[in-house]
Amino acid sequence: MRILYDHQMFALQRYGGITRVFVELARRLSAESECRVAWYRGYHQDAYDVSDFRPRLDRYLAFDRPPFGLRTWSRERINWQAFRLFSRAVWRPYDVYHPSFYDARVAAQPRARRLAVTVYDMIAERLLADQRKLQPVIEGKRRLVERADVVFVISDSTRRDAIELLGVEPERTRLAYPASDLGSVTPAALPPALSERPFVLYVGPRTKYKNFALLQSAFARDAWLRGNLCVVAVGGSGGFLVPERRALADDGLIDQFVHVHGNDALLAGLYRRAVALVYPSRYEGFGIPPLEAMQCGCPVICAPTTSLPEVVGDAALFFEQDAADDLAHQIRRIVEDSALRTTLIARGVAQARRFSWDAMARATLDGYRAVL
Repeated sequence: MRILYDHQMFALQRYGGITRVFVELARRLSAESECRVAWYRGYHQDAYDVSDFRPRLDRYLAFDRPPFGLRTWSRERINWQAFRLFSRAVWRPYDVYHPSFYDARVAAQPRARRLAVTVYDMIAERLLADQRKLQPVIEGKRRLVERADVVFVISDSTRRDAIELLGVEPERTRLAYPASDLGSVTPAALPPALSERPFVLYVGPRTKYKNFALLQSAFARDAWLRGNLCVVAVGGSGGFLVPERRALADDGLIDQFVHVHGNDALLAGLYRRAVALVYPSRYEGFGIPPLEAMQCGCPVICAPTTSLPEVVGDAALFFEQDAADDLAHQIRRIVEDSALRTTLIARGVAQARRFSWDAMARATLDGYRAVL
């Protein structure tokens, strides 16, 4: 089976959920005797170390700076031309082409017997359809899903949304849960300012649907939380923006909400030290932070929405969506009930074992086999 992966998300992300899925697919499927994996990583921005499986790849091309003579070309133009040459410099079509994102023009270049597409979420269609800058992604996804022989989804919730919003036939879909290896990362020591204060953890961007404002509202309304805990936020595009800092100051919370930058080792340390991960998102295609938290022995508090019940099972405390008072109540429960916290940690460790990159790769390979 000859499989082709492309550069699309690797030209956009340094690290991320989508790029990690394709790195793990290339790593694991290149070890399968029936698979010959070709990967045009191209003129990329990502920083993954692929040296452990690079020799197993049947074909591979990657560069992190413009080739000589093309320095005036854009990254997009270089990848357009180079991928066209890479994908067609074979004497017979690939068996499966699995693009890493939704540029239908790029995906039209290779010669392949079957097209596989992964739908990660329907956030753009469900929540952001009025944003002009997202229209190419929305339209590209629609066109590729229409053409695809197999449509992978990363949760049953995403499958339901893809069926509803894209008209995907259920029989064309395959479930392939992503995973995380953060539980095996050696945690870093925390800065003294964080190791001395009890805190709840927030991980990820703070865009509107992520509902970070609800966590702020819970602290603003609850004097007990303000007197006993702080909030450590990790991730997003950077530290708190001026409007966020202004809103925190207006609520008297500027000293209780801290943003930190760090690598996986620091994140693992934060999960292990936190009172709980608070994940107030209104929509998730999967939800990697709750999985990471469970792997690291950190209780999870989230809303029972979209894919999150699939990810956490019975290993989390749920609060009523958009209800700041109920969120505050659940945080207090975690702090005050040590037996409950111990139970949730044990359940979380067991629940996290349901997800692995090996299982994701097996489900994907089964999907390829089924359409060939």
